Amino acid sequence: MTITSEEELEGLKAIGDSIEPFLSMGGGFAAESGDGWTLLADPLAPTVQYEHSLVATKNGPVILTLA
Repeated sequence: MTITSEEELEGLKAIGDSIEPFLSMGGGFAAESGDGWTLLADPLAPTVQYEHSLVATKNGPVILTLA
């Protein structure tokens, strides 16, 4: 499903969420740093984090972050 206008979005019953994988090349788990926001691999290792936003509607899922 693709929403192409605000009119299509208006009145749509839906719930939104995000999936945020944290991938690491060697870290056993993610540890939160002292700033309450940053995640670090433990033990330290190269990592990447990204987010996919999605909406579940009565007509099916909408992935908002598709390029």
